[in-house]
Amino acid sequence: MAKKAPEKISILVADDDVDILALVVGHLKGRASEIHQASDGEEALRLAREKKPDLVVLDVMMPGMSGWEVCRSIRDDATLGHTRVIMLTGIGERLNEMTSPLYGADAYIDKPFEFAELESRIRQTLEQRRKGTLGRPDEGESDDSAIEEAPPSLRSDDEDDDEAEEDEDED
Repeated sequence: MAKKAPEKISILVADDDVDILALVVGHLKGRASEIHQASDGEEALRLAREKKPDLVVLDVMMPGMSGWEVCRSIRDDATLGHTRVIMLTGIGERLNEMTSPLYGADAYIDKPFEFAELESRIRQTLEQRRKGTLGRPDEGESDDSAIEEAPPSLRSDDEDDDEAEEDEDED
């Protein structure tokens, strides 16, 4: 059976280390229909807003705006709701593990890394997005379980009324 070719996606890679930027971009060229490069945070955010990539691979420590700030800005921009973010950094696995989710990153990879690990994280992140388990589901898909499990503070008044009626029926 033939192996399925990777999905072609639009990718933005941002890193102030030109060698790492060139290596990552070179590796991802075969996977991307479009690939964009940035060497600092401000350029990364500008390109993200302009190009609306499917995936952003961000270094954390960049001059000016950090990768964390770029990630938070991407999450705050409704037009980038489909964009997945993978943080790429050498700050240490434990700190990365704790900090990445706080800024809205979908995944992280610690430097130094293997390209197989980067590919694995890209596949996992895009698959989770397709399933609707990260960010918003792709158009045409719905994730009704998220609505059903919403905490009372996020439910509509109708849902609260239905729940109250169910509670009365149980008594």
